[in-house]
Amino acid sequence: MFGAPLGEIDAYIGYRLRMAGAAQSPFTPAALRAVAAASGGGPRVVNTLCFTALTLAFGAGTARVTEALIDEAVADLSLDISVGQTPV
Repeated sequence: MFGAPLGEIDAYIGYRLRMAGAAQSPFTPAALRAVAAASGGGPRVVNTLCFTALTLAFGAGTARVTEALIDEAVADLSLDISVGQTPV
């Protein structure tokens, strides 16, 4: 999944959310693009980034995960991954 296109990452996140019982995705389209860009497509990074963003959304009292929350999660996790780079 490393370097996976946005569609695959979106489908992966959607699958994980459905398995957790979510009726719909809390991630905005811009947030999904930000996850794809920041994660490099690595499943563990995608999972960690989404979990962190969901936790931040809960703390902020919102049901939507926005691009700004993904950016905050990236900063909190100290991710420094450029698009196209494989996470270590």
